Amino acid sequence: MKDSFISRNMLIRVGEEYRKTVIRIEKPVARNDGDYNARVIFSDIGKYDANIRGADSFNAVESAISYINSVCRDSADPRFYWDEDSPFFGSG
Repeated sequence: MKDSFISRNMLIRVGEEYRKTVIRIEKPVARNDGDYNARVIFSDIGKYDANIRGADSFNAVESAISYINSVCRDSADPRFYWDEDSPFFGSG
């Protein structure tokens, strides 16, 4: 595993069970074409892991955060929470 650049502890709800998870962004890496990739890793939820491309390292991180926001907002399986009573976005 590469170094995590940014990480966030979250809770996910699967059925009626809450579990701790971590969402990480790895430090952006330069590509051969001059763009950058920032790897996003959702611990225990591999279906959302992604390589996010940006024009530079800042843009790659910006795009990765936007991707994470979309996943956390739109996912119904699992639901993402800051804590048990507070959904990441909107009502639970």
